[in-house]
Amino acid sequence: MKVIFLSPIVLLLFACGGNSSTEKCTYGQPVAIFDESLVQVVTHEFEAKGQNAQEQVVFQNGMNLEVIQDGCHSILQEFRFTLPIESKQQSEAECRDLAAKHFHFLADLGDQYQQYHQYGRAIEELGAELRLAQAASLGQGLSIKLDRISGGGQSTIIVELKQ
Repeated sequence: MKVIFLSPIVLLLFACGGNSSTEKCTYGQPVAIFDESLVQVVTHEFEAKGQNAQEQVVFQNGMNLEVIQDGCHSILQEFRFTLPIESKQQSEAECRDLAAKHFHFLADLGDQYQQYHQYGRAIEELGAELRLAQAASLGQGLSIKLDRISGGGQSTIIVELKQ
């Protein structure tokens, strides 16, 4: 499966920056992906420092999403989906299913997020080829890595997209 994912990442991640600190970068400064005016959003915070940004969103369903963006000549975007349920025994298949489900949830937030269905479908199509803590290719120089953290009464699914 080779799907072109680069364009949605570039469009969501970075707006063209005009200051001297970003002029030499392929991509401009990171911008917020989510909008606090979305009905499903309870709280939203965004902080950017140069080419690094951190976005924190809490949704009505109790999910907490942290998005870490980094990049100048390549892009790294890490999605940390945290639910207030600790599940230490999640199999790789369960982690993949949850990650795909979370991306489909994001896609359903509005028309501007529809491309997240591509990531959900990619995770589903990769299946067992997407192993925990191991990068898998999505083609066009884009890779995806899946991991999990559990403890302290919560579980976090981590999806890293790298170009």
